[in-house]
Amino acid sequence: MNYTPGDLALTFEELYAVTAEAAYRYKDLVMVGRTNGQQALPITLGYKIAVWGFELRENIDRLHECSTRAFRGQLAGAVGTMASLGTQGLEVQARFLQKLGLSIPPIAWSVSRHHYAELMNDFALMAATMGKIGTEVYALQKSEIGEVEEVQGEGSVGSSTMPHKRNPFRAMELSTNARLVRGCAATLMECLELEHERDPRGASAEIPIFTQICSLVHASVERAIGLVKHLHVYPAHMQRNLDCLHGLIFSEAVMMQLGKRMGLQTAHAIVHELSMRAFQQECSLGELLKQDLRVQQHLSAEDIDAIMQPEHYIGLAPLFAERIKQQKDAYFSALKHDE
Repeated sequence: MNYTPGDLALTFEELYAVTAEAAYRYKDLVMVGRTNGQQALPITLGYKIAVWGFELRENIDRLHECSTRAFRGQLAGAVGTMASLGTQGLEVQARFLQKLGLSIPPIAWSVSRHHYAELMNDFALMAATMGKIGTEVYALQKSEIGEVEEVQGEGSVGSSTMPHKRNPFRAMELSTNARLVRGCAATLMECLELEHERDPRGASAEIPIFTQICSLVHASVERAIGLVKHLHVYPAHMQRNLDCLHGLIFSEAVMMQLGKRMGLQTAHAIVHELSMRAFQQECSLGELLKQDLRVQQHLSAEDIDAIMQPEHYIGLAPLFAERIKQQKDAYFSALKHDE
């Protein structure tokens, strides 16, 4: 099947819209944020999804920006000088390309094919964003985490030998396709070093690569739309994971409050000491803080309980989720106005 740039643009925009709406829907749903593969601080699911949305929007903008360069025509003769058209060469070229709806190049591009490589690398960036979505769902769907899950179709079978399996096949496909597209885009860079004024080796390699990239990207965007739109979310599992480190994810919040009273470096040293003890003994950081005489001088038990509430330390996460929806609404409003 052949996919046109218009087809891809529409599906990219649909994925952007679906992602922005999901970010807004979950803007206040608190979950744990992770850095270096470890629990870090509370965030919201909407904030996580908003990161995808802003990246998708930048990819769409990038494709719009390169479109004039990418969709340019060619009518310049064997070596690009228009010798066979005489003095009317530029006029003939302009009228011809105008009829085709293509932009006019500043010079023949037979051996200067950067515009094709640019477009396909922009597709690779879009595929990478969708791969990022798939990778994140893949990670969060792990049995030990279980915070989100791609929709499991009626009668779907995860494994031929393990009946209990609920595998994230769509998420895996997004990640796999992104890798394949990046490989194809890298090959296109090898097509830029061409000889003399015409070298068909570049075009011969481009044609099959274009087809593969567009097919993979189109397949990915359709999978990504369904994945985000029908994502299953498990708030109870998110709460369980917020609690599993016995309050350690609030170490920074406690340190910041103590730091206002005793200096940040002293507060860091105390909270670090108590955090390591809580980790090693698998006990509550909150209880250790309440029992520590150095902390008691500055924070009451009630203060500590208030600090160690996830919703009290999510910063501007909901605001960023709201911002992506506002950006999306403005984008589509402008498109409608342009029509």
